Formats: sequence, C-alpha cells, structure tokens
Amino acid sequence: MQKIAIIGAGLAGIASARNLSQQGNQVTVFEKSRGFGGRCATKRWMGCRVDHGAQYFTMRDAAFRQTVTEGCGDALRTIPAPVHHLENGQTSTTERFYHLQGNSHLCRDLATGLDIRFEQTVEAVLPAERGWQVQGELFNQVVSTAPLPQTMRIFGQPAVPDSYIPCLAMVALYRGDHLGMTGEYYDITGRPADDLAWSACENHKEGRIIEGCTVMVAHASEAFSREHLEQPPETWSEWLKGQLEALWELPKNQFEAHVTHRWRYARVAEAVKIPSLPRGLHFCGDALEASRVEAAWLQGARLAQNFPPAP
Repeated sequence: MQKIAIIGAGLAGIASARNLSQQGNQVTVFEKSRGFGGRCATKRWMGCRVDHGAQYFTMRDAAFRQTVTEGCGDALRTIPAPVHHLENGQTSTTERFYHLQGNSHLCRDLATGLDIRFEQTVEAVLPAERGWQVQGELFNQVVSTAPLPQTMRIFGQPAVPDSYIPCLAMVALYRGDHLGMTGEYYDITGRPADDLAWSACENHKEGRIIEGCTVMVAHASEAFSREHLEQPPETWSEWLKGQLEALWELPKNQFEAHVTHRWRYARVAEAVKIPSLPRGLHFCGDALEASRVEAAWLQGARLAQNFPPAP
C-alpha cells in the first residue's frame, strides 16, 4: 500500500483518487477551494444555480458513462434544446449531459468515501526521505491536477511555456421567462472573429432558475479574453453584455444583474507534453488530451491504472 497525495478535487483528481483507493492505497486529496469541481463550477447566485465553467459534459466512453450513471443516478439530465453555430448557420443536437444540482455535484457524487481536505492551498511539494512532503505530511507519491504551469511551480521544477487559453465569463440575469431567442436554442456558438465566443441559457436546465427570470452565461473569445484578462471587470463586462443582448434579442430594460469570472486556465489549444519530473511526482488532467470534462476523468483514471510502485 502506498500513501498518495492528490492536488485538486476536479474530475481528474477524483478519478485518480477513486481508482488508486480501489487499488488499496491510502489517498488524500487537497483542494484549495471550499468545494468540488475545478472547472465543473456551479455558482449559487440570485436564488439560482448556474454552471459558469463547464456547462455540460459528454459521455462517449463506455466506462465513464457507466461510472457517472451509477454515481449520479436520477440527478443525471440531458439538454434537448439545439445548439446554433453562427459560422455555418447550422444547428446540432449532440447528446449533452448535466447534473441536476449543478455540475460541481458530478465530482461530489463520484468522490463518495474519499479523504478530501478543502481550503488547502498547496504552495510547495518538498522532497523528504523516502517520499514527498505535502502540507507537512509525508507521502510516497504526489499527483497534481493543477494547470501545468502551476504544477511545475508547486513541484519546484523549471517553468514551462504557458499553453493555456484564458476565458472571461459573465452570468447575466433578466426579468422574464425565456426571453428573446432563448426558447429556440440552448446555446449559440460564435464565429472566430467574434468577441462573444459562446453563450447559453441556463433555463434549459431543470430546477436551476427561479420563476420569472432568464439567466444567460457568456464566454468571451480567446482574443478578447487575452486583451482584457488583467483589467477590472467593469472595463469589459458592459461590452460583453451588449453583445449578448444583441445576439439573443434580449430586452435591455429587463436586465437585472450580472457577475463575472476570470478563467485563467480555461483550456488548451492542443495537448500539452509533460516534462521530465522527479520520481514520485506526476501530472494529469484534461490538458493531456482535450479540454473536455470527460477527458479529465479519463486521464485521471489512466494515470491510476498505470501507476508506478513507490520509488
């Protein structure tokens, strides 16, 4: 039996922890925030529950589908409304899933029985005799699911190029049910040159939005996000709101409130390559394959399945 530390309680971390625990190892997960999810983030706001990170997830892999179906049970839902693509004018209805209580609960449901310590910001993993020290505790091996630039800093390794793409996000609430084009589409995907890359109506998710309101989630493009990443939200949120209202035909006079979020490590343009790491230190996450929820789980599970013996 090994004693293993995992940094991050997103899907990659939970998948690694779950599989390594099932192998008989003693696993501890350290999470810097107060809850599960990573980019499967759910915000309670204005009486609503809103997924402001990953809006939905696919289940193309049979093993992942079985795990999620068994773990989430009746809380698993699909979004039947179509997606509209501005670039080619077409719509699509690819199978898209969400968790009834919020997509952060996907991680919560799959983490049953695991030792998870919240509000634990791991600043450094230190070498120790026969292992590694995390938060003052000795472990045989350590897995980090933090973005690779953060992982290298935590591991005390040389910096690597930052290949991650940021995303500025906004959630906006309007008074009135299914305003504008929200009854017709779930989301609209923008053109490459648009400032608004993607936007969706959370009303299509059961039990999320209070009666008499329409709640929208907007994700800015890579170019717009990079340009405004370090600026205060008030310098860019009004412009993004205007783009949202024009695209969805939302009445400006029924706008009530908005909240913003900065995703510095939203996704990668292409899969990253893991640099050489000292024995006993490991990196995993969706950045190794594709920036999708399902990919994060699969990478965590694969790492656990091929986990090396203690150094």
